[in-house]
Amino acid sequence: MYKDPGFESSLRHWINRSNFGEYLCDIYDGDIWKTFEDGNSELFFSKEKADSHLGLVLNIDWFQPYDNKRHSTGVIYAEITNLP
Repeated sequence: MYKDPGFESSLRHWINRSNFGEYLCDIYDGDIWKTFEDGNSELFFSKEKADSHLGLVLNIDWFQPYDNKRHSTGVIYAEITNLP
């Protein structure tokens, strides 16, 4: 992914985004994004490390799409939260 043109600049898009004050519009407005620390007690999501520290979210969801059937479907995926 890092070889794709514009990938690293996409990772930095959240640095210059508009702030809507008290409203929580996306993950960048949350307290975890603003206060999450790395192993050295420094902010993990900082402007200086925006293109090297990836925020990953692992999602798991299982559901049964049909009534009266013994079949379920599941999805497991990871998301890079730094990307727009």
